[in-house]
Amino acid sequence: MTEGSAGVGRFWKRVNRKDPGGCWLWTGKPDARGQGRLWVLGKSQPAHRFSWELHHDDKATGRLVLQRCGNSLCVMPKHLFLATASEGAGYKHAKGCTPRGERAGKAKLTEEQVLKIRSASKEGASQVELAGVFKVTRQAIAMIIHRESWKHI
Repeated sequence: MTEGSAGVGRFWKRVNRKDPGGCWLWTGKPDARGQGRLWVLGKSQPAHRFSWELHHDDKATGRLVLQRCGNSLCVMPKHLFLATASEGAGYKHAKGCTPRGERAGKAKLTEEQVLKIRSASKEGASQVELAGVFKVTRQAIAMIIHRESWKHI
């Protein structure tokens, strides 16, 4: 990508290179996940991906562009790296960026409810009974009891 390419001027207008932490921060409005986005040729793309492609002349096709610094608004080329989907998931999990428990988007239970399920199970409540009380499947109850889900509590 060259300096004359589409979106480059708009990209630089929204980058603050004076962050004391060493990051180049995206100053445009973040998306729902807290990442910067840039419209280029009628298509929205992550600002950090645009930065990677601008500075490395690499489309990163089929790979993720991640921030080593953990700052979702950082577009500093030295803080960016490429990863496969599985590498990215492992990296995000290791950094504590993976939502789990109540923070997971589709969670139907709270941590308090999970603790009650485990306690009631120890006291003899059946998985079917607990599924009815908490309005989830028996399989979900089994996974909670056997710590196949909600492992962090």
